[in-house]
Amino acid sequence: MGLSNFMRLSLAVLILCALVTGSVRAGDYLVGDINNDERVNVQDLLVLARYWLDPACSSPDCAADLDGVAGVNGADFALLAESWGVGPLVINEFLASNGSFLEDPDEADEYPDWIELFNPSCNGAIDLGGMYLTDDLAEPTKWQIPEGVTIEAGAYLLFWADDDDEQGDRHTNFELDKGGEEIGLFDPNGVTLIDSITFDRQAVDVSCGRFPSGDDEWRFSATPTPEAANNGEYIGLVADTTFNPDRGFYDPNDPIVVTLSTDTEGAEIYYTTNGSEP
Repeated sequence: MGLSNFMRLSLAVLILCALVTGSVRAGDYLVGDINNDERVNVQDLLVLARYWLDPACSSPDCAADLDGVAGVNGADFALLAESWGVGPLVINEFLASNGSFLEDPDEADEYPDWIELFNPSCNGAIDLGGMYLTDDLAEPTKWQIPEGVTIEAGAYLLFWADDDDEQGDRHTNFELDKGGEEIGLFDPNGVTLIDSITFDRQAVDVSCGRFPSGDDEWRFSATPTPEAANNGEYIGLVADTTFNPDRGFYDPNDPIVVTLSTDTEGAEIYYTTNGSEP
């Protein structure tokens, strides 16, 4: 008598409890994401159970074949178990203009830019060794994370963007441009984009991060939270003030109308004409 899908699933969950230990290899941390929702959970296990011992299931047509060998069996189950409970690894916060907020622990009196990664997984560390960080999405392999760098489940890890990778395993070979640019995290294959953010002008000692941690919304914070959950104490940044007409030389006998504006909706502009505090 064959096992029902429910019985297969129940048995699989029990075995998973015994298998989920250790760290997940770089590049394989979402190998069990069968339904492509960027998480490895019971929904993926249900698909695997549906094709269990089916010799006709073979990749790439059959997503449940995780090891590339036709058929779904214990080898595929073991690969899914390694990534069980893992969610999407994300760029969680960054500071592109570190004036004096956080000192470099490896170089006194230096305040470099930094990038924070977050592992929202509830089970197991992720081995980051071999992944790439870059400030140019067109150059995905700009800086490779050294072997042995891991991020624990539910933890945050800081990388110093100081263009001085000889200082340690978490110092990149690029800096961030406070005027605006990109940050990308790539798979060890140098092609697959894991996460990215494109940002505009940044203010000194004001970070930009996801709120809440790991979510899709980005906000500015005057109280950055490196290697900790983003606390929600956020502010808004106003776009540059523009003048119309442009500055230049004008005839003082011909009065002109000067208009001040900003692209930030709802912003109020204060000004004086004698240099005093507005």
